[in-house]
Amino acid sequence: MRNFSGQSNAAQITRTFTVIILLIILLTGVSIAGVVGYRLTKNRMDDAQILITSLKRSFIDDAPDWQQWKMNSPINTKDTYVKVSTKISNQKHQIFYSPNARKFLHAKEWQVPGFNNIRYRNGFGFFYRSGAESRHIYYETWTSLHDVIHIFRLILEDLLLVIIIGGILGYLITAWLARRLNRPLAALTNAAAQINHAENISYHEALPVPIEPTEVHDLGVEINQLLQSLNKQVLRDHQFVADASHELRTPLQPSGDILV
Repeated sequence: MRNFSGQSNAAQITRTFTVIILLIILLTGVSIAGVVGYRLTKNRMDDAQILITSLKRSFIDDAPDWQQWKMNSPINTKDTYVKVSTKISNQKHQIFYSPNARKFLHAKEWQVPGFNNIRYRNGFGFFYRSGAESRHIYYETWTSLHDVIHIFRLILEDLLLVIIIGGILGYLITAWLARRLNRPLAALTNAAAQINHAENISYHEALPVPIEPTEVHDLGVEINQLLQSLNKQVLRDHQFVADASHELRTPLQPSGDILV
């Protein structure tokens, strides 16, 4: 575990690559969610225009025929609410509501910041509001975004699940790879520690040099060359001390006769 401590090379590699994996998953998921959300909302906007077109066709005697509208509309009108205002010259101003539209409009409305046409109604949910005017008749429709929100929520839940699974798998795989890649360097470090703490040193020790990776191989070769140079210097120093001690222990011999 010493080789996988918080500050070890393997631990730093694991953390870095795990964060990178999570960021890639997050950015990919957010991009997909954004594109899907935009497309779904765009489809709802198109549906709102289709609803208004079908509303125009349902007018009979200056009043909308809601039953005819529901039958002929290509869009599901169950969760769609409509308000039609007529203001024709010399005629009384009239307002028509689709079924349950009055109750819907009486609920408190909240506008989503940044999206003028997306509203939230208490008790009803999110809706896309659309309006159009034709021949002194003003049409307002509120198309439910329930399906869009549901699909968007499923995407976010799946994204969260993928982030969790991807983070765990990414961490485990990256940790395994980091340990594997770090093994030669760790072996080199352990061998150096054993030499450093050895009681009996012959001054001929050398580190095991791995074949790969190239950087660790080159490091081992350079360290062994340094050890060889240091060992030779230590052996020379020991030989010098031994020779000096031998000379000091040898008695001095007279070199010739003493003149009287």
